[in-house]
Amino acid sequence: MYLRKLDSGAYQVLVKHAGRRRSATAATRAEATQLGAELLLELGGSPRSAATVADLLAGHLADV
Repeated sequence: MYLRKLDSGAYQVLVKHAGRRRSATAATRAEATQLGAELLLELGGSPRSAATVADLLAGHLADV
């Protein structure tokens, strides 16, 4: 799952699984994360994260 902060302040979430891709936007990072998990489940994936602490920290610092 990939989150990106848009210029408008909203967040875009992009989910890829088994060669399929879905995206959506949400007002907050928390809503985007929840929406991404729901999209992943719809695509047949698992919400378990393979992200490392470094990945999570880099994503957080990019939003600050």
